[in-house]
Amino acid sequence: MKLFKTLYEVSVLLLIILLSAPWATGQSTFGGGVGVVKDPSQSAVEGAELTLTNLDEHSGRKATTDGNGGFEYSSANSMSHNSTTTPNSPR
Repeated sequence: MKLFKTLYEVSVLLLIILLSAPWATGQSTFGGGVGVVKDPSQSAVEGAELTLTNLDEHSGRKATTDGNGGFEYSSANSMSHNSTTTPNSPR
């Protein structure tokens, strides 16, 4: 009888583990960011160069704004960052 009780307890424990597995998702230490660069008159700034600097590793990632002033950084790790923007050159 004791063997059946132990098997029952183990079966219940395994069932709980299996039912909780779909909610046990992994986490990533990488992320990204999107944004729009605008001038003081709220017009989009095309061709602005942005630099996202990782303050812990002293490495950088660059992006350039599109025709709508939009930019995107992808695969940036989750450490401390600093972002700088350089406006495009007048033509």
